[in-house]
Amino acid sequence: MIYLLNRYVLLFTLGINPAVYAGSIDSPAVVGEAESTMYTLTDIYNRLDSGEAGTLATGTFTEPTSAPGSTGYSLNDIMAISPRLDDTSGTTMEKVLTGTTYWGLSSKEWGLQTGTMPNIGQENFTPTTTDQKISLGYHDGTGVVAGDADLISDNIKAGKEIFGISGKTSVVDTVTGNATAEDMLKNTKAWVNGVEITGTLDTQELDPTSNNLEAGNYKATTLSTIDKDLTLDNIRAGKTIFGITGTYTDDATAVDGDIAEGKTAYVKGKLVTGSVTTQTLSDANDTVTAGLYSGTTLSAVDTDLSEENIKTGITIFGIAGTYTADATADDGDIASRKTAYVDGKKILRNVAAGENITGVDGSITITIPAGIYDGKQTATAVDGNLVAENICNDRVIFGVKGNKTCS
Repeated sequence: MIYLLNRYVLLFTLGINPAVYAGSIDSPAVVGEAESTMYTLTDIYNRLDSGEAGTLATGTFTEPTSAPGSTGYSLNDIMAISPRLDDTSGTTMEKVLTGTTYWGLSSKEWGLQTGTMPNIGQENFTPTTTDQKISLGYHDGTGVVAGDADLISDNIKAGKEIFGISGKTSVVDTVTGNATAEDMLKNTKAWVNGVEITGTLDTQELDPTSNNLEAGNYKATTLSTIDKDLTLDNIRAGKTIFGITGTYTDDATAVDGDIAEGKTAYVKGKLVTGSVTTQTLSDANDTVTAGLYSGTTLSAVDTDLSEENIKTGITIFGIAGTYTADATADDGDIASRKTAYVDGKKILRNVAAGENITGVDGSITITIPAGIYDGKQTATAVDGNLVAENICNDRVIFGVKGNKTCS
């Protein structure tokens, strides 16, 4: 079967392929005239595939010089990209902006259609109820939702956030508050369990003439600042009143004659000025006059109060004596250049110590001179006949051993 389409002869081979049906096979006009031109299958395919506009052939008809070849696209190719019926996802008029054309795919709106969706444009929306709805239609993106004027930080609890707005730190849950107007200073305000409370508590001051403490608010101070008599010297010793320990005494017995002259003390709450004079000891007598004395030692007052001036065995004011009164030695009884106290006097002997003593030749008696010897001296009896040959054998005289044979 041969069809003449737009000056081209298209051959369709019949076989296993289904039959192809078409409209009139006659040229719409005489060959060579403008009205006789037609679109190709490729033009139709491109139109469906990309929207490309086709081009009608122009010029005179030219016989083909060879057998026809592939036309580029078949009817199956064209059908493959052609619109399909879609009642599930195909749009409808009310979903397309009014005045806008589109190709309908639903069975009720197949083909070229025009949308009916209202063009709202800019709409500024301020909700007044929780179920208020935005207008149906197309919005151009310039409108705003003003929100609720009460949606501000002052109306949101601290620590919470609503639509990006954080609660104010001063907005707190006051349900646990339990203060009353009488618990708060006068004219001050606070929120208790959602109710604003105005205080009625008066500001008070302490009265130094009264022991009463009225209910109210008191400024920070000290009781001793309010009452100047609240001092330690007005409080009994050993007692503490509001942290102040007293020093006042009522059992003291001193009088002015018991206190140093020019010094003062409190006795039974009264100031007493002393009259006791300051005294000093005198080394000229042993009188101790009544009065006050500075610390010292008796030996510092009288320098003769020393051990060498006190008899041995006697102690005067803590000083033991070394003075002796029963010694009998004189200077001749004391070693040369040595000293001693005799009857309280110091004795010095300045004689030489004894020397080695040699007796008179031939004398058996040696006289030892008076004096003190230190044990290093010798006494020698001199006799020229005191030799060994004048002494019998085995006899020793003054250390000389004899060797003479005696009958």
